[in-house]
Amino acid sequence: MSGPVVEPAVVKGAKPITCPNCGGTVELRGFAHTRTAVCIQCLSVIDASSPELQILARFDEKMRARPVLPLGSRGHFGDAAYEVIGFQVRTTWSDGLAYSWHEYLLFNPYAGFRYLTLYNGHWNFVRALAGVPSNTTQSGRKAAVSGGVTYRHYQHATATTTFVMGEFPWAVQAGEQVEFDDFIAPPRVLSREVSTGEINWSGGEYISGADVWKAFGLAGQPPRVDGISPNEPSPYPHKLRHIWSDFLILALVWLGVLLLFNFVSTGRQFLSDHVQMSPVEGAAAPATFTGAFDLKEAENGLTVEVKANDSDAPALQAAFVDRSSSRTIPLALVEQGSKSSGWRDLYRSGTLPPGSWSVRLEPEAQELKLSGSYGIKVRREAKGAGWIWFALIFLLIPPVVTTLKASSFESQRWSGSDYGGGS
Repeated sequence: MSGPVVEPAVVKGAKPITCPNCGGTVELRGFAHTRTAVCIQCLSVIDASSPELQILARFDEKMRARPVLPLGSRGHFGDAAYEVIGFQVRTTWSDGLAYSWHEYLLFNPYAGFRYLTLYNGHWNFVRALAGVPSNTTQSGRKAAVSGGVTYRHYQHATATTTFVMGEFPWAVQAGEQVEFDDFIAPPRVLSREVSTGEINWSGGEYISGADVWKAFGLAGQPPRVDGISPNEPSPYPHKLRHIWSDFLILALVWLGVLLLFNFVSTGRQFLSDHVQMSPVEGAAAPATFTGAFDLKEAENGLTVEVKANDSDAPALQAAFVDRSSSRTIPLALVEQGSKSSGWRDLYRSGTLPPGSWSVRLEPEAQELKLSGSYGIKVRREAKGAGWIWFALIFLLIPPVVTTLKASSFESQRWSGSDYGGGS
């Protein structure tokens, strides 16, 4: 807030009149603007524009509603102070259900009239528009353009005045109906009202209950918010921009880790050899050894591939043998090939300490007298990067969840519109 606050002079000089029905005092705060006033005591609608103070109508006591902003209370909005001079309840029906909202008429003798609307704890600060918005379409639906902003059509309905208190610059009538169209561009809303040949446009902006309470200096808490208002600003666009920006940065870090991991964890081949196994006349085929390969440091889980070049080659047992100490480390068969079209067996070692090693191959007992030709490779497989990919999935969770929440917010916003859940 900046600049001087314009206090409504009418506050100190409210003009009282006497209700011709019940004799109660009715204060007029709207000066010559007031055409009708409603007696708080008996709910009689009084023609305040003539000295006779005729009773125009009466509202049913059963429809009495209690305003949360008392008549005569003052609130500061921008550079002006407004006084609550009127209160009305409007109701619309959909599928047999009634939906009502409150409208508070605010007045400042220099700034004119403003409105505060309240529905399910959601507030809007509204003013009448001097110009007429232009019609357009967006995504095949009606839209309106005002002040360079495009508003999307939200709903068309009929509103009925079901209760009134205070004074108004128009002739208030019980049961008065208007057709209205709401257009939204959160946090703003445009409303077009048509009644008795008149068309009026108003523009509003969403305001929190806490700000309303602060403006009026009220004690306690504002009405509880229920659901999502048509023009309630979504909390997610700002969050989405930041969370996806953070994800992009973290994804670049993740990519760097992945490239580094692939660079330092590449596989290595220690041995590629070919051996021939042939039985000795009258005896079993002896064990066959590959050439040697040296390890300068211990290796764990080396893979040994033994590929037979002949479909009738005997099945083998394999082991690592240290050529300097004759120490033997058996190899475990982890994958066995099929002899129908040649085969390949894969063996896996345990921990292999530094040394000079060969692979020893010998036939299974039942195939001692068979011969065969084999290719042997000893290699270290590259370490799996599964945990790194899991990290990427973990990084994706917050932005994806926030995106889903933003989508759900918009679906709920549009669920009460003429377009169902479609935004």
